[in-house]
Amino acid sequence: MKGNSFRYYKPNAVIGFIIFSGSIIGGILTLGIKSINSWTDLNYYQYPSASVIVGLLVLLIDRYLWKIPPFSLLFQIQNISGRYEGYINYLHPISKLEEEKKCVIEVFQTGSKVKFNCYFEKINSKEKTKSESLVETILKNDDGTVSLISTYRNHGLPNQFQEHSGTSILKFVGNENGKFLNGIYYTNREPQTKGEMYVGFISNKLKHDF
Repeated sequence: MKGNSFRYYKPNAVIGFIIFSGSIIGGILTLGIKSINSWTDLNYYQYPSASVIVGLLVLLIDRYLWKIPPFSLLFQIQNISGRYEGYINYLHPISKLEEEKKCVIEVFQTGSKVKFNCYFEKINSKEKTKSESLVETILKNDDGTVSLISTYRNHGLPNQFQEHSGTSILKFVGNENGKFLNGIYYTNREPQTKGEMYVGFISNKLKHDF
């Protein structure tokens, strides 16, 4: 999640916003300076330019206001941030039996970035692991839905669960029943493992833990 990306912005909307807000702020600054100079003996004030204020406003929108109308109109992507809880099921690579683990996905999102962590707990066991996304993107599908695609790293557990990398492809579904992330994952473990993930939105608050 290093650096900002403008891939989730609507280019024409952003250009229009910058021109409009820059013109309004520039006009206000000009009137304000004229008013100040009319009642003081000082002839010069150091003040921020319209471009600086617009830049700060864009940063504020990108970090905090991007999900709130009318600022959300600047973006072409949905808000999928939050904490999701559910499970994964998979075929055990050795026993060949279907197994299930509890799963938590926490998605951190701004207007330009997305990052997510996964937490897993084996049922009836103290085995807990965490996966962190390394490369992530939100992709808009042809049917209007979006998918969260990521390459991740799981550090495993010493002498229990080997460290590995993997890829997950999760589709975001929002309807009258709530918000969900459902999809598949596969890893580079030996032998390879793969499975399905099903999690539902619980809260906007991230715990950064299981």
